[in-house]
Amino acid sequence: MDTSRSANRLPELRGTGVPAVAGDDAIAVVRAFLAALERGDVEAASRGLHPEVELRIVPFRPIEGIAPVLRQLRKAASLISSMDITIHSIAANGETVLTERTHRIALLGSIELEFWMCGTFELADGSIAVWRDRFDLAEMTASMIRGVGTALSRLQIEQSPRR
Repeated sequence: MDTSRSANRLPELRGTGVPAVAGDDAIAVVRAFLAALERGDVEAASRGLHPEVELRIVPFRPIEGIAPVLRQLRKAASLISSMDITIHSIAANGETVLTERTHRIALLGSIELEFWMCGTFELADGSIAVWRDRFDLAEMTASMIRGVGTALSRLQIEQSPRR
């Protein structure tokens, strides 16, 4: 047994001679990407994306290429006042990283959403080439309705005449 290898490195991809990205390295790329999204820092997030990235947020249509994906991220960032991403589970197998997360988002300052998200990130050349997220559309819709209702209630309380 060769103990000289780093615990974080895989020897190679099944005898191909091609070095494999270690799971810990792939996880670090995904964590840094999600942290940048959480901060609303699209430019930092873009550094983790492959030029030919494909974004698939199921059940919506895929977005292909760095420019369209960044446009989408900038659009989302313009609506999001704050975001908190809790990673419940994260695991990697070579260049594929799986996540289970909860997102808490404040839209337009006062509409609060909370929903779960499961993600698959496939890396190529050390950056995210495929980003697939799945969530329950019914849960997100219910969260949106609750968020709007809460925001309207706060607005009504703030505008109530004083006695």
